[in-house]
Amino acid sequence: MNRRKAVAALLALGAIGHPLLAQGQTPRRRSPFRIGWATNIFSEGERDRSLAQLRELGWTEGRDYTFVESGVLFGQGFDLAAERIVAENPDLIIVVNTAYALAVQKRTATIPIVMWVTGYPVEAGLANSLARPGRNATGNSGYAGTGIWGKLLELLREVRPSLQRVGVMLDYLPPAHPPEEVAPIRAELKGGAGALGLDVTIVEVTTRDRVKSDLAELAQARCEALILTTGPVLLPARQEVLEFALQHRIPTITDWDLLPDIKGLRSTMVYSPPYAELRRKTFEYVVRILRDGAKPGELPIQRPSKFELTLYIESARAIGLTLPQSLLLRADRVIE
Repeated sequence: MNRRKAVAALLALGAIGHPLLAQGQTPRRRSPFRIGWATNIFSEGERDRSLAQLRELGWTEGRDYTFVESGVLFGQGFDLAAERIVAENPDLIIVVNTAYALAVQKRTATIPIVMWVTGYPVEAGLANSLARPGRNATGNSGYAGTGIWGKLLELLREVRPSLQRVGVMLDYLPPAHPPEEVAPIRAELKGGAGALGLDVTIVEVTTRDRVKSDLAELAQARCEALILTTGPVLLPARQEVLEFALQHRIPTITDWDLLPDIKGLRSTMVYSPPYAELRRKTFEYVVRILRDGAKPGELPIQRPSKFELTLYIESARAIGLTLPQSLLLRADRVIE
C-alpha cells in the first residue's frame, strides 16, 4: 500500500487527530452537550457557581456543554416548563423539585433527568427505589430517610424549652407534590410531636390569598413556634408570615435558606442540606451521564451527607429570645 492509500485508510477509520477508541467505548460527540433547565432559577450568582462547579469537573461552557432554558420562571407552571424544555430535545434535563421532575417524566421516558433536590422520589412515583431508581430520573433527595421533620421540632423545643404547641405552614401540596409524597411529611411530624409531647397544628397553605386566614388559624391554636416550608406559596408570602411571627414573638424554623432578608425579617433558624453539596452532586451526575454514558436508572438517588444549622441572632432578639449557648456552639453559621 502506498503512502497516499495508507493516509486515506487512516482517515476513514477516524484515527487521525483523535486517539484510538478503546474497544466498546462510545466516541465523544463533536458538538457540546445541551443541558436543559426545566425552570429558570439562575440568579447571576448561582449561574456563576454552577459554571465554576463544572469547571472543577473539567468542563467548559461552549466547548463541552451549553445551557438550554425553558423560559418559564419558577412557580409559573410545571407543565408549561416541562413541555417547553422537552420540546427543545436537550441531552439531559435538570429539575429543581418534585413537581418539575414529575412534569418532565410524564413527557419523556428517554431524556435523562437529574434532580437538584426532591423530597420523597419513590413515594412520588419518580423512581422504583433510592438505591436503583430504574427509570430516567436520578439526583438528590433532601428528605427521604433523614428524619428532618422531627429534627425541626427538636430544635424549636431546644430554643424554647417550655414549648407545647407548634404550627406548621405546609405548602408542599398537590399538584406540585402528589399526596403520596405529602404523607411521609405528615407522618414524621406527628411521630416527632408525639415523642416530644407536643401538639402540632398543620395548616395547608394552598393559595397566596389564604395566607392571612391560615395565620389566623395558627393564632387561634395559640401556636408558640412555627415550621415554615419553602414552596411556591410561602416564598412570595414570606414578609407577611415573618411579620406575624414577630408580632406574636414566636420563633420560626425553615427547611431551606430561601427566605431572603425582607425589611430585616428572617427566620430564627434554618436547618437544611448544604446547597453547595447538592450543586456538586448534581453536576457530578450530569457529567457521569453525558460524558461517561452512565444510565440514570442505575445511579442511586443520593441523600445529604449532613444538614447545616444557621442561626439568625437579630431575628431571635427581635422576639425576645436568647439562643442557648449549646445551640450556638453546634451551629454551622451564626449570623448577627
